[in-house]
Amino acid sequence: MKLEQLKMHYEAGDLKIAVIYRDKFEGDKIPGWVTKFIKHNGVCLTLELEQGRDGIRCKRTFKSLNDAFAACKRVGFTEVDVKS
Repeated sequence: MKLEQLKMHYEAGDLKIAVIYRDKFEGDKIPGWVTKFIKHNGVCLTLELEQGRDGIRCKRTFKSLNDAFAACKRVGFTEVDVKS
């Protein structure tokens, strides 16, 4: 889900908690940090971005924990859980 959509969910009171977790190394993929937003009904949403001409969606992986936290802050959270 895009940042703007997550921000709307936060402002509507739909999001319960933000979690940042370490993304595991898979093949040629660079490891990093991923954000997950959990709604009150238990549904998990992930910050995604669109890449390429085909508009293929993939989860947004951050190189640093600070960058991942900054994205959570832009959504509206001032506190997050961090899982390594």
